[in-house]
Amino acid sequence: MTRKNIFFIIAGIFFLILVLVLIGSFNSISEYFFGGQNSTNPKGEFLKMIVQIAGGTILLLGAFYSLNIANSMKENNKLIEKGNIAERFKNAINMLDSENSNICLGGIYALNNIANDNIEYREQVFNILVEFINNKTKSLPSWEELEKPLRYSSQPSIEVRTILKLLFSKESKIYRNFHANFENAKLYGSILDDYNFSRCSFRNVEFQNSSFQKTWFIESKFYKSDLTFSDFANAYFTGAEIWDDSKLDCCRFLWTRFTGCFIQGVDFSCSW
Repeated sequence: MTRKNIFFIIAGIFFLILVLVLIGSFNSISEYFFGGQNSTNPKGEFLKMIVQIAGGTILLLGAFYSLNIANSMKENNKLIEKGNIAERFKNAINMLDSENSNICLGGIYALNNIANDNIEYREQVFNILVEFINNKTKSLPSWEELEKPLRYSSQPSIEVRTILKLLFSKESKIYRNFHANFENAKLYGSILDDYNFSRCSFRNVEFQNSSFQKTWFIESKFYKSDLTFSDFANAYFTGAEIWDDSKLDCCRFLWTRFTGCFIQGVDFSCSW
């Protein structure tokens, strides 16, 4: 039995007792309060007051009951909405596994919409999409294995490019507090100008022939990652760590900031 039901039972019992007391003492109470010289019908006046009190009480109880019904409906709607969101989330995850690019993109946008509307899903969506990038690209041939003409024309798939834009474009605000861990991803040929990869980790990632103009790598970490032939004009590496044979040779670093960086065992040959 809920608290609301208990309340109504107690209120009903109290109201019934009050009515019985008033009926039992009807004559004496009516004479006491309404038996003055100006009253010609004290019993009628008293009965009128009882009816008014009873009517007001019923109205108050009805209003309270209606409010509780409204609150219950609101809670039920929230539960239904949560169930709908969970179903949408499940369907979006299943769409990511599709070989059809359009279906996969639909799943990506569906997850992003869920994260945009529901803060409790944001970190989970972020991690799922980053892991999608790692898994989607790790089986690709390395940049060095490509024939030379393909090295400078290859770029990530539309699905990967879409995720990178949704998660790391500086215009994106909902994922700014989360930090990605890229591992064994092959992202060569990317155009990621004006993105924000601050506090991200890149382990054994291939970014050859990519563009990172005005991109932030603030406090990011690079381990054995290859960024050869990339453009970092006006990029920020403030506080970053770059080491373990990472490659930054033949890159453009015009007005690039390396303030407070830890750099060890990195190849910068032919860079300018």
